[in-house]
Amino acid sequence: MIRVNTAQSRRGMMCVFVAALTAMFAACSNATTASSATEGSDVRYDVEHVQKSLEALGAQRSQKSGATQVDTDATAESVAELLPYIGLPESLIDKTWLGAPDRVGEVIDGGKFKDGTPYYWNAQNGSGDLLFDAIAVDGVVMNVSKYNLAKNYWCDAAGTMRVLPDRTASGARVDGGATQFIPNKDPSDYDSPDEYADAAEDEFAAHGSSNSWQEAFDYWESCMG
Repeated sequence: MIRVNTAQSRRGMMCVFVAALTAMFAACSNATTASSATEGSDVRYDVEHVQKSLEALGAQRSQKSGATQVDTDATAESVAELLPYIGLPESLIDKTWLGAPDRVGEVIDGGKFKDGTPYYWNAQNGSGDLLFDAIAVDGVVMNVSKYNLAKNYWCDAAGTMRVLPDRTASGARVDGGATQFIPNKDPSDYDSPDEYADAAEDEFAAHGSSNSWQEAFDYWESCMG
């Protein structure tokens, strides 16, 4: 009768198992090395592609969040015939056609323009009607708004929008004209009059404009300077 040494048998089985496991790890390692060697350029390309995509996404988010580039070429002489505009250095806020603000508001403590300083310009007829404001954040104008657009501060007798307001006007409402209304689409949300006209043309047409695209174009220019 043959007697089997159980301990030796177990050691033998263990050696076979370890050898098989070692061979498997070696095969995996070789496959990974080969893959890396042949696909290294693709991996680098993917990393660069992702990095560029993230940078582009960051730029888009900055633009949407209201990030504004300061107009470094602006001077007191170059803005003297303009209204305050987005990108104007805050140091020139009193050098535009409107002159010194009639009032400076308190620093904004929250929201999109947190820590911003609002500036206000009023009518000069004793009514105190607000005509224009600008908000500056970190030394640059970030937002501008016009008020009382349907009155003769901004509209002539025919209802045509003025580029610059008549601050001494009576403040009477102008009933005629296609552009006296305040469109729902804000010109400050668009980078150019062409973009605004494309977006707001239908709104101007619905209001009765005879040349809706051109009137929307002119409206952007009158609002944005």
